[in-house]
Amino acid sequence: IKSKIKFMQMIGRGTRLCEGVFGAGHDKECFYIFDWCGNFDFFEQNPDGSMVSQSMSLTERLFCLRTDIAFHLQHQQFQEDEFARNLHNELKAGLKEQVQTLSETHISVRENWEAVSRFKTDEAWVYISEVDALTLKNSVAKLLPGNTQDENAKKFDVLVLAIELGLVCKEFNSSRAIVNVQGLSQRLLTMGSIPQVAAKVKTLNEVLNPAAWENCSLGWLEKVRLEIGRAVQQECRDRYRM
Repeated sequence: IKSKIKFMQMIGRGTRLCEGVFGAGHDKECFYIFDWCGNFDFFEQNPDGSMVSQSMSLTERLFCLRTDIAFHLQHQQFQEDEFARNLHNELKAGLKEQVQTLSETHISVRENWEAVSRFKTDEAWVYISEVDALTLKNSVAKLLPGNTQDENAKKFDVLVLAIELGLVCKEFNSSRAIVNVQGLSQRLLTMGSIPQVAAKVKTLNEVLNPAAWENCSLGWLEKVRLEIGRAVQQECRDRYRM
């Protein structure tokens, strides 16, 4: 074990009380650690452990993208647009809800409790500063539990949210994401026998029309994300059943 957090978690399990574990009135009084791999020696020489590089989970990527979009939608030009303003509010509400799920009982959350506890409050979401956005992405996003449910649909969300970010932040290049969304739409059109795909043919064809991208808006992108995302989910379920 090279992670100090995981090592402390393992030791922590031994400290759990087990009343009556050996019979009535015979509780656990001690526990033993068999350090076959020399972890104590390692952490004595490396108090903070070794940094283990991990790829960003889909949950973390989605959280970071939504944070960036919400940050840019705070600008007055977007607040004057009803759809953009409502999207801004929905994004912040969803982000806050994810933060609310983080429990102080988890050691990683406790180590970042100052940031987590701040973003559990309503006041923290009235306005997100650049520093706030960085804190959310660097300190909070990595704490979110991931899952493998509808992973392909999540990947599609990542693509469309990247395009939305490119729409509200000109410095962000989303051209590759657009190509990937068009490629996926083209593949879905070959699966017209799936009812959920057939029901979204109009939207799929819109995605393949260059004119749609010249005039794309947040509202249209959200329609694409929701409608085609459902078709992607159905495709995944059908393949899984096969």
